[in-house]
Amino acid sequence: SCNRALGLAPLQEEVCVTNSRRPELMIIGDSKAMALSSGIFAGHVSMPTLMIAGHGCNTFPNLTYEPTYENPWANNCTNIANKALKLAGAIPSIKTIMVVEGDISVANSPSIYSFEDRPLSHKEAVRLGYDFLFRTLYDTGRKVIFVTDVPDLKKDPRFCIGKPDHFSKYCNNSSEVLKTSRANYNLETRELAELYGFHWFDSLEVFCAE
Repeated sequence: SCNRALGLAPLQEEVCVTNSRRPELMIIGDSKAMALSSGIFAGHVSMPTLMIAGHGCNTFPNLTYEPTYENPWANNCTNIANKALKLAGAIPSIKTIMVVEGDISVANSPSIYSFEDRPLSHKEAVRLGYDFLFRTLYDTGRKVIFVTDVPDLKKDPRFCIGKPDHFSKYCNNSSEVLKTSRANYNLETRELAELYGFHWFDSLEVFCAE
């Protein structure tokens, strides 16, 4: 649909979908972006939208990594991120840009990413990657929204759904446990939001509302 409506040739492993020749909302990210976009493209929400995403990809346009090619995804993330970032500022009809990605580790352990040939920890990768991303998006003058990942269960949902009540202790996560596990990640996000003025939507508050 992107090629047909906007003349955008797809990159390897890129997922690009649009329902308009003049999209007003642009969604970028990983498979979480695809999941969020599905309601729009299924017609449940009326919104001229362009989505560019990559399975298993963080949107870190300025960072490099060595693809493993063990799976048919997450091997071309840097190029997909750069394409998305370029289009975010180039398509005049876009009014809002939404970044949607799964939880990312902010530990000090080594990550797969490098910057100018220097290996980065997970914490450094998140800071450098998102700093560049949101600084560049800020310069487009568009409204920017960052959506953090939905809360997860302790087990694969297939293990939990339809099971007897006593299985709940193996599946359920409390909001307090989830908040604690995301504390450092949320701190990084909050600092970036204050720095670049993007809107931060924490889905945890919706899914875990008391």
